[in-house]
Amino acid sequence: RLKISLVLLDAPLQLPWDISLEMADYLFRLEHVSADCLLTPEEELTLLKRCICDVADKRCSTEAGHTPLGIALCKNRRTALRARAAAGLGRHFSVSNIAALENGGGERPPCCTVELPKRAAEGRTRWVHAWHPTVLEETPEGLEGMLEEL
Repeated sequence: RLKISLVLLDAPLQLPWDISLEMADYLFRLEHVSADCLLTPEEELTLLKRCICDVADKRCSTEAGHTPLGIALCKNRRTALRARAAAGLGRHFSVSNIAALENGGGERPPCCTVELPKRAAEGRTRWVHAWHPTVLEETPEGLEGMLEEL
């Protein structure tokens, strides 16, 4: 759906799906996306410009399925891609290889601010409220395990 969305961005029709929800699902499962279906960083940025990346956005609606986690994933991915583009780096840096770079020197990864979603009111739901250095690279099962530990 995201590839189709890219092709139809300038078309005079409304897509029958929400690009923000599709992008959040894509980012949540990014490590499981086949190589043929991966978006380039430029394609991701193009789509993220149209996504809801702030809970204060007037398009944000819990009834439509928007969640603080999905919005945070989109916002953080957009910030990371912009930092990579500003640094002129084409290769991907992850949390796992940053430690290796710190020990052995070499090219430094671009830096950017990562935001965590606001914690829900007590009693409503248990939410991520403590930073974990690999939270953005976790699988859905790994995140569930982290949430159960809280």
